[in-house]
Amino acid sequence: MLDKRFEILKQHGGHLSKEKLLAFLALALADDLLVLTEKLDTADERTREIMRKIEMGLNL
Repeated sequence: MLDKRFEILKQHGGHLSKEKLLAFLALALADDLLVLTEKLDTADERTREIMRKIEMGLNL
């Protein structure tokens, strides 16, 4: 995955130095991590909500 992203950035940013390409790559990966963390938190909260309903005997 990392190699693929680097190649895409390298193709579209041919005039940029390797350091800048790596910085963009690091920022893109950090952004992906934040998005995935947010999605995981949302799924975790939804799971907790469903478990509370089950424990209380409510209909889902």
